Amino acid sequence: FGFVDLDKINGVINSSDGNTGSDGGEGGATDINGDDDTGPYEYMQCPNRGECCNGLESNCDLRPDEMIWASVHNANHDSLLVASNDAPLEEALEAGYRSLLLDVCLCPDESGQKFNVEFCHALCGIGERLPSDVFPNINDFLERNPNEVVMLNFELSIGDPSPEQIWSLMADTGLKKKTYLHDGGNNYPTMRELLDDGK
Repeated sequence: FGFVDLDKINGVINSSDGNTGSDGGEGGATDINGDDDTGPYEYMQCPNRGECCNGLESNCDLRPDEMIWASVHNANHDSLLVASNDAPLEEALEAGYRSLLLDVCLCPDESGQKFNVEFCHALCGIGERLPSDVFPNINDFLERNPNEVVMLNFELSIGDPSPEQIWSLMADTGLKKKTYLHDGGNNYPTMRELLDDGK
């Protein structure tokens, strides 16, 4: 562990080549075309034509387990009461995050007699999002961005929900057909293979 120099990190992120200036200080921030740019890092780095997989052409030959995934922990929790995130998970996808960690809960309805699957954060009612809202939004994002793969990580939490319940809710939204289920081992497909297979 060591101290983190945020100014230096921001200089590298905003620089097209990560080099420092000739005086040993930070180099000027430039965009992919070499123009001055002090704005945020642009996620999409692919040419207008040609292959692209999750923002970079070079990702296409990689397997998912060979990549680093920008992830949102408790992605469903952007509401009040100690929110985990400043923005909804849909905005995180637009910003370039491609892995969503979601806590799956089995929570009582208002009558207390029926239990429904929802996303929550440690307790029912906190960070609550309904799969019937979240899954269609993720599916819509993938429809608009066919060169992107999103990793979903479900933590089965409060109330002992089952994977079958989540799978059923995904099927209702069209997201199930885009899902790759890994059967164990180290034989992952490449990103290109996933995308070619509609996953």
